Amino acid sequence: SARRSRARSPGVSLTPRHWAYLRIADGCDRRCSFCAIPGIRGPYRSESLESLIDEARQLAAQGVRELVLVSQDAMRYGADLAGRPQLVELLRRLATVDGLAWLRLMYTYPAQWTPELIEFYTTCEKMCAYVDLPLQHIADPVLRRMRRATSQKQILELLETLRRRLPAVALRSTFIVGFPGETEAQFAELLEFVEQTRFDHVAGFIYSNEEGTAAYALDGEVDEGIKQERFSRLTQVQEEISAQLNSELVGTRQVVLVDEVDEEQEMCYARLERDAPEIDGRVLVDGKVSDGQFVEVEITAGYAYERRARPIGEPY
Repeated sequence: SARRSRARSPGVSLTPRHWAYLRIADGCDRRCSFCAIPGIRGPYRSESLESLIDEARQLAAQGVRELVLVSQDAMRYGADLAGRPQLVELLRRLATVDGLAWLRLMYTYPAQWTPELIEFYTTCEKMCAYVDLPLQHIADPVLRRMRRATSQKQILELLETLRRRLPAVALRSTFIVGFPGETEAQFAELLEFVEQTRFDHVAGFIYSNEEGTAAYALDGEVDEGIKQERFSRLTQVQEEISAQLNSELVGTRQVVLVDEVDEEQEMCYARLERDAPEIDGRVLVDGKVSDGQFVEVEITAGYAYERRARPIGEPY
């Protein structure tokens, strides 16, 4: 269509000048029972590869150093245009764009991870060692009612492969608590899974009935008070894990990207490669480093959502 082949203008950026979102597709063909997006946004439609490369070049020329790829389902990119997914091809092309230092891929559907994609992560320096894997649950009966294409066994195998092939990988996931029919035992299974996996970042969501979704008609509604209590327990467990993981970084040298300078406090807010903008934790760096610059720091303290650090290298 003409919509897909025209060159896209980046338009007015709502993000800082040094990072930007790149929307690679819109809509969704999956039929997860809790999600209304396919009904609202329609079928999956990929932007053309050339228009995305053009947009990335324009953004890099404007000073963008980190590109965050978003869509409802990153793994299907290009399947509607070329008859097969073209995600790795897109990433490979983006990695050649001068000026870009970090490529970050969001919303990767767990069932669609391929050896080719994992191999790309291991070989491309610009690809952030960061995997956003919205799992939603781990108990098989709940996954089936959610109409997810993965089983607990497949999820555990994928996580084991990712950790083996990408030892430094940061893992992010989202989970829904209080889905219709979720028993206390199934929630306990989810909690144990989160405790054992030790995700770097977890977002919990309380299930709410939404008209137009398949789950709207499901029986076994969970009491609101129980949903809230499960959400609190999940949040508490993950906060403890995040605090532990961040404490383990103390004394290590890391590279951060500075997002914002606080002139009054003489410090700046930055992110590690393991932190996606706007949704993950941040690093409070003592001293002033210009926003949009990378700098090597030493981590001096770690908490659930933040770390403190001091610069030890020259910004670049």
